[in-house]
Amino acid sequence: MAKTIKTIEQERAAQAWEDVADVSAGQRKEYRSRVLSAAALIQTNGLAQMLAFLRTKKGADNQLADQLSSWVKDQLYPDKPTRPADDLDKILRDHNSDTLRLATREALAYLQWLRRFAQSQILIEDSSANNDALTEGAVGQ
Repeated sequence: MAKTIKTIEQERAAQAWEDVADVSAGQRKEYRSRVLSAAALIQTNGLAQMLAFLRTKKGADNQLADQLSSWVKDQLYPDKPTRPADDLDKILRDHNSDTLRLATREALAYLQWLRRFAQSQILIEDSSANNDALTEGAVGQ
């Protein structure tokens, strides 16, 4: 069987789908909230600073930092044997501004997919409760 060649967008989408699905039930609401604000944090503070901020937190924030770091590092170093063992945070601190710009651009592109899937897979409990109440009211009439 011939191997299907995927575009980078398809690869981003597939990994983002898995990453959102891996979030535990107790952290889903917090994760969704952070994913929705992550791009703004990067644009305001920078990728390295946003990752450092997320790493100071626990739970969903730390999980998002790990997911972003893993994806961006894989894109910066696609050849696994030559990939440095350092965390992305250290790589960004030690490399030039071109590497930082490339990593930031990739993180923002990946976050678009995380955002889409977080919005579609993680429903806010309040809105689903409101929808249920509206549905019940319409049925009762």
